[in-house]
Amino acid sequence: MKTYYVSVDGGGTSTEFIIANKHKEVLKTYTVGSSSYKSVGIEKMLKNLQKGFKHIFEDFNIEMKDIEHIVFGLSGLDNQKDYDLVTNKILELGIKKEKYTLMNDSILAYYAQTKGPGFVIILGTGGIIFALDKNGKTKRANGWGYSYSDIGSGYWIGNQILYYTLLFCDGVIEYAPIFGKVMSFYKVDNYEDLAYKISEISEVKEIASLSRLMTENIDVDDYVIKEIEKKMRIYFSKAVFKLYKEMNFKEEAKISIVLSGGVFNSQHIRKLIKKSVEEGVDSDKIEYFTQKNSPSLGGIHLMLDNNIN
Repeated sequence: MKTYYVSVDGGGTSTEFIIANKHKEVLKTYTVGSSSYKSVGIEKMLKNLQKGFKHIFEDFNIEMKDIEHIVFGLSGLDNQKDYDLVTNKILELGIKKEKYTLMNDSILAYYAQTKGPGFVIILGTGGIIFALDKNGKTKRANGWGYSYSDIGSGYWIGNQILYYTLLFCDGVIEYAPIFGKVMSFYKVDNYEDLAYKISEISEVKEIASLSRLMTENIDVDDYVIKEIEKKMRIYFSKAVFKLYKEMNFKEEAKISIVLSGGVFNSQHIRKLIKKSVEEGVDSDKIEYFTQKNSPSLGGIHLMLDNNIN
């Protein structure tokens, strides 16, 4: 009888399913729609999960009972209420409680790259920091929502750019080159029209896309970019150090830090975050990883390396 393991990485845009054997060999990968209930709603989340398992059942001629264990790493799991709500829906899939593990998708990203104690810092459209000890205990910072948190994310950077641009439009601050980049981005001819254009923006992804106006123009002498960078440096140096102390990482000989998400495509941002972290953590203790493996592999590693099933 063959033994199968499934890892599910559910984000705000899409969900990746990986099915593997007991030797950690990936047999097939599937992609369906979002399984973040905060993005698409709880019923749509369930339908997309059902769709992914249907692909697996048809291709491998198996049923849910034939899968040894499943790890779900889903976006939007921020508190016990979230876990309870999603757990009830997962049980509707016909999975026994002892046959699955549920966690925030950020944790999958960490274990896809490494294991042991450390941090995963994710800066994509949104942002979050997770600290994980050698026993799997976690603590987090950031990622409390686009409106108030997610510092360093694409959305946050874009929002900051728009914030300063509107201050300039109102005549409150001096000109910075990035304001011209924003005007070109929106293809308007004057700053009065630009202010009205900005006031109509409502899409998170559109705001996040503006972050490249900063990450692609780091070398420009621009006081606004420098101010945004300063806010990021202060936040990450303090937030990571707080978690470092709370997790008692001072006792560890080595810790890993995984940098994941599209914002880290900028070499300058990677250096900025590393420098910020090392203001409170001895750099000799840190081994950095960038996200090379698919986050969904983290579930396979957890099941077969740490025997969580």
